[in-house]
Amino acid sequence: MKVDKLVLVNWGQMAPGDYPLGQMTLLLGETGAGKSTLLDALQALMTGYHKSLAVFNPAQDEVNQGAARSKTKRTMESYIVGAEGSKFSRPAGAQGYLAAVFHPDPGEVGARPFTAVSVSIVDVLAVRTAVGRPLRALSSLERWRQAVSDHLDAPDDVRIRVSDYPLDVAGHAPEDIVRRLAQLRGLGDSPLLLREVSSRLFWGMSKVLDGKQDLVCALLQAEECPFPESPIQLLAHLPVQAVRGYLFIENQATFERACRGGFEGLQGLVLLYSAGFKASAARLRRPEGSSLYLSDASPNTREVRAALRAWLYRDGPLEHTPVAFWGDLDWSGMQILASLRMSFPEAVAWEPGYRALLNVLEEGGGHLPAAADKTGQRVVASTGCSFADATLLPALARAGRFVDQEWADLASLRV
Repeated sequence: MKVDKLVLVNWGQMAPGDYPLGQMTLLLGETGAGKSTLLDALQALMTGYHKSLAVFNPAQDEVNQGAARSKTKRTMESYIVGAEGSKFSRPAGAQGYLAAVFHPDPGEVGARPFTAVSVSIVDVLAVRTAVGRPLRALSSLERWRQAVSDHLDAPDDVRIRVSDYPLDVAGHAPEDIVRRLAQLRGLGDSPLLLREVSSRLFWGMSKVLDGKQDLVCALLQAEECPFPESPIQLLAHLPVQAVRGYLFIENQATFERACRGGFEGLQGLVLLYSAGFKASAARLRRPEGSSLYLSDASPNTREVRAALRAWLYRDGPLEHTPVAFWGDLDWSGMQILASLRMSFPEAVAWEPGYRALLNVLEEGGGHLPAAADKTGQRVVASTGCSFADATLLPALARAGRFVDQEWADLASLRV
């Protein structure tokens, strides 16, 4: 008997079809062409893939030491799913068919043609276990995108945009988070703050959507997030004299001392402070983005409040109204000044306060960044303020030390 042809369907990377064999057949081809794959198909049929009889041919780079790590062990299962390394040509599993058509040799008495057939059904997870290639764990971004695809009832373009903004909530699966997020569309017209929305959606947790306005916009197909952040609380102390300018103060201790002291250098200045110094935030100058509070010692009339609100919430530069910032003489303080100028373009570094701190620095005083846990501060190249850029930034670079605002003696400051 001789094999007349092989029939292969879902066998390795071989194209499905008939493979004729002659009286003598020579297999030629480059590495990876399928020579061993074809012989292994014939072996599987001849032995019924009996474990003690079938020994599939190892590829050359499986034999070489060190190269075998990137190859998949050849098994019936790996052939049927088309395994190549950790990838599969048929990742959902497959049915594999092998057949060999036999014909009698010339003169062979009593022999009749027949066909040997092998059918195998393979599950990919079983194959991965058999060949030692477990399924790769999905990354957090992949899990998020899969959850959005499976559980967000929305147009395709919305799902694509939402999938680019992963949301993580400790202790909750991505699909549960997506289901909760989908409820956001029912709150689109509600007069809620962003943290109130977050708390209602995500198991009482109010900070889940912090910094996630782009995600909200993607889901609601909106240009701007309809839910404002929590208003910035801005504390203000008004002078009893006529207002000659506005001074943002970085540190609470200095602000409190300035409000209580009646210091000559601060007369006529409206003193302003925001916890954690958020005064540089753009929403500070929007009525819905900030809440204004006056100190007990401030004149508290309707006219005074109206005048302060008119100054704070006016669009564009504040002509003829000096605005200054004073904080620590360090890189962080300079960055606050640069950021503040985005909302108040006319803001400058307050020279009386910074001159006092600069004198300390130039006399060898101040502290190293590590002494005050400030090693993470980044060098600021420019603030946009001429005094800061020409004087303060070079002084910080030369000294390599910082001076805290609280050092200054407010009584000695002069305009």
